[in-house]
Amino acid sequence: MPHGLLFIAYIVLALLIRSKMKWNFTETFVVLIASLIPFGTFYVNKKYVDGRF
Repeated sequence: MPHGLLFIAYIVLALLIRSKMKWNFTETFVVLIASLIPFGTFYVNKKYVDGRF
């Protein structure tokens, strides 16, 4: 159950911070798909999140 809750939290947070990070549809889609691929979130963190804050 905790894994499922974290998954849902990741999806919700990705959609909430989409405008702040200025992600277009493609970037948002990649971020959401990465949640389904093992270790995909590490790719997203490196490519789309690091250095943008």
